[in-house]
Amino acid sequence: DSSARKSELQRKKIFGYDGDMMRSFFVQGMADAHYIANIKTSRKSLDAMIEMQREAGTDPEKANPYLNEMMAREAQSLETRDQSWLDMANRMTAHWFLTFSPSFYLQQMTQTYTLSLPWLAGKYNYFKSERALRAAYKEVLPLIKDTNLKEHLDFSKLPADVRDMLQTLVGRGRINIGIEAEIGTHRSTTGNAAAQAFENASDFLRGGINRIEAVNRATAAIAAYRLEMQRPGGTKASAIEAADKVVHITHGSYDGFNTPRYFGKNAVTRSITQFRRFQIIQLSMLARMGYNWAKGANKTERAIAKKQFLFLMGHMFGLAGAKGLPMWGLASLVYTLGKMAFGDDDDPEDLEEVLRNNGGLMLTKGIPAWLGVDVSDKLGMGKVTSLLPYTDVDLTSKGGVEKVITGLAGPFLGGMTTKMGNAMV
Repeated sequence: DSSARKSELQRKKIFGYDGDMMRSFFVQGMADAHYIANIKTSRKSLDAMIEMQREAGTDPEKANPYLNEMMAREAQSLETRDQSWLDMANRMTAHWFLTFSPSFYLQQMTQTYTLSLPWLAGKYNYFKSERALRAAYKEVLPLIKDTNLKEHLDFSKLPADVRDMLQTLVGRGRINIGIEAEIGTHRSTTGNAAAQAFENASDFLRGGINRIEAVNRATAAIAAYRLEMQRPGGTKASAIEAADKVVHITHGSYDGFNTPRYFGKNAVTRSITQFRRFQIIQLSMLARMGYNWAKGANKTERAIAKKQFLFLMGHMFGLAGAKGLPMWGLASLVYTLGKMAFGDDDDPEDLEEVLRNNGGLMLTKGIPAWLGVDVSDKLGMGKVTSLLPYTDVDLTSKGGVEKVITGLAGPFLGGMTTKMGNAMV
């Protein structure tokens, strides 16, 4: 009881003081976890690196680039850093584009059907895959009942045939590490009532993001697992790998290992490259499909990749028209540059206007826009090849060029602050 009372004292002006008691427990818990993990694994990690160095000596030209990258990542993981104002700015930007954006929740809720279904359909048949996803949703969604947004889903309540698989994926970090990680963990310690209210609201909505993503990932995994088990020659091991693959490729992994090392070099690079992991995940999925289609190990693998790609393009075109196709961002930039170099004042302002004038709304923005609900900027992949996905690119005026240059500084300066400034003006 004495210790509990003392823990309530606010030791102000003491290094490391934090007015949020629960935050203090969290930080201490993380520190203890890292310490225990280091005791358990440091020897194994050192032995592994020594073995890697030995193996690299047999083929230095091929192996050393990989060895150097692993060593650099290991060194970077041991670095400590203080929070900067850019970390707080990145968190504000994440709230702007993710936590408090209704369109983001729409994107999250539809991700399994827009991205995972084409991947499954290419291998297991479109309608069988859709039925498997629908059945999985009926089993996973009831787990949300009677739980708050800060609790993890209890997969032990799911049917016995998928429990071991889901626990395996949880252990690999496939289910609970998603785009919510973009928001960061830095919190205000001012004690201000308004700041605390904001933190509470953001925590609630972050719980919602985490919950939606966990449901989506678990659902895609269950569908893939069962479809693989039903396939002739399917085994439990192959089914677990199929479930792992569909989650990893179509929903992505937001952990540090799946992030380019340069992104986390310092606060500036973290700000400039914020949200780029989502682009990389989608680009890597497209690259994988394209490579397997052209260079697959056998005819079957190439046929599967071809169907996956065509199903994905069909989804994107139906939902968002030409604006939803992956090359839209690059094609728009090429059109703008071409108009500046060879066009005249009578040419349409942008590529979207060209398509709308010649092909109509459905061709340009998809079926939902034709029905009166424009989601082409939210559900499509049109920005995946864009250099500035959060900036309105305009190279026809001085102000537009200045905005593009600012956009290169990342979503905070090029996206959120620009839009806030325009709103105030």
